[in-house]
Amino acid sequence: MQHKECDTFEISIYIAGFECRINQLSQKFATKNLLCVSVNNEVYCYNHGSELGARIKLINYPKFPRSLDELMTLATELAEFLLQETDQKSCTVVGPEKTIWVTIDDYK
Repeated sequence: MQHKECDTFEISIYIAGFECRINQLSQKFATKNLLCVSVNNEVYCYNHGSELGARIKLINYPKFPRSLDELMTLATELAEFLLQETDQKSCTVVGPEKTIWVTIDDYK
């Protein structure tokens, strides 16, 4: 048996929308970029109601290890891709050191 190690960190993207569509898009992006992602259903509750969505988790996968900066860049690119393809207005990328709110230009 062979063992391969890498630094441990994970990054999550939180986005509203249909989990099935988010799963398909995440799979497409992961395949293209040699990533390991998981997609889980989420319910987002806020002051005016709630909506369904997903949490996409990226890990530093030992088969294709990345630096934290590389993985944060890919997570942000995935977030932007998901926003474009799901017609959502914003999402959040949460890493071990910082959180990024990604939004379309005309949404405040």
